Amino acid sequence: MKWYVACLSPSRDENAVQMLYEKGFDVFWPYLTKLLPGTKKRKARLVKRPLFPGYLFVLCDLEEVWKVEDTHGVARVICTTEGDPLPVGEDIMKELQKTCDINGEFFEKKSRGHRRRFKKHDRIKTLDEDSPFFGLIVIVKEMLGSGNICATLADATQMRVNINNPHRWELETERPNKPDP
Repeated sequence: MKWYVACLSPSRDENAVQMLYEKGFDVFWPYLTKLLPGTKKRKARLVKRPLFPGYLFVLCDLEEVWKVEDTHGVARVICTTEGDPLPVGEDIMKELQKTCDINGEFFEKKSRGHRRRFKKHDRIKTLDEDSPFFGLIVIVKEMLGSGNICATLADATQMRVNINNPHRWELETERPNKPDP
């Protein structure tokens, strides 16, 4: 049995997870739990946000992939250019699963170190080898409340990322010292 990536129909994540469980498949759907603040009309609440919106991982035999695709909420399974279902490498799945609890909730390991302060345009990198951002450089765009950071990847994608626990991050290179006046 191998892991495959299922592409989901819009707004069908939790429905597809439930249906796949009912069919007897092992499903890995990593997610973050976010606290949405309350308003005058609504109380604060916790919501699940998928780590990979629109996708989940299913463990099955190649012969059972059609059952996955035939599940309500699943649009298709990711395939090669030849149309064969594309399995995810075991090493990749092990690394992903190490960053989540048994239910699939993503977590970042806490550090006892002091909170680092960064400035806009700083190039930073994580020290946490278990982070999905390990080995990547990000550029700080904005400091958010509670010490969180809004940043973009420093590669060609320029993908926007939010860093919720910046205590395990450091400057890629030291800032140049300002000359004395």
